[in-house]
Amino acid sequence: MYTEKFFSGEWPIARLAANLTFANQLWFANIRPLSNAPFWSLGYEFWFYAIFACTTFLSGWNRIATTLIVAVIAGPKILLLFPVWWMGVWSFRTGRTMQRKTGLLLLIWTITFGWVYYQVGLPKYIQACTEVLLGKSWIDRLSWSRFFVHDWILGSILAVTLMSFRAVVRDSVVPKLIASPIRLVASCTFAMYLLHYPLLVLTATITSNVYLNLLVTFSIIVALTPWTEGAKPQWRQWVGRWMAACRGPFSAGNPE
Repeated sequence: MYTEKFFSGEWPIARLAANLTFANQLWFANIRPLSNAPFWSLGYEFWFYAIFACTTFLSGWNRIATTLIVAVIAGPKILLLFPVWWMGVWSFRTGRTMQRKTGLLLLIWTITFGWVYYQVGLPKYIQACTEVLLGKSWIDRLSWSRFFVHDWILGSILAVTLMSFRAVVRDSVVPKLIASPIRLVASCTFAMYLLHYPLLVLTATITSNVYLNLLVTFSIIVALTPWTEGAKPQWRQWVGRWMAACRGPFSAGNPE
């Protein structure tokens, strides 16, 4: 498995700048923001959304040219995992219209396939074949994308599972029963993802008790949620006003 140092502190300003601009994973770069290793995936997701925006909101040659430019900037490492992200989009769209019977059959099939996939040890075999085909030096350069073939398969399993489960429970009482607790937990997920690792490192320097470490970390995350997910409406308003101000001088109705 890919590993790197517990803490990367060389050139701290450059590291933080690369991560703040989502340039930390471009091409074959792998720039950790100090101790927050899980931040790496945001360096992927930003470019996934950028490519998605180009293909969704543009048309004609503008769509093609802009998508290609963004893809070239992102580089092969990010593009290798883009299909996994797109599977989530596909499962969300397809799950809304899938018939319940079809969903049930797919759910049974994908759970069975996933169980067999791991029981027979296919992930290790697939990775070994990938290393033979590409060579270990190239695999090492891919860092977080080194298991991309396995990630494609696992992403497919999860996407079909979520899509089919949605079709099965869509018209039942289950969504109504679980909606509130899911929304409550979901309101903390971004803060949990972004902050859990640095907070775990910090609290580990204070206490060696694992349970207390987890409790303190989770409590801090919950307390900070109003300034993360909870602040999204304010951020949207601020961005909306800023974009309107930028468009103002160039709008068609402006006398200048």
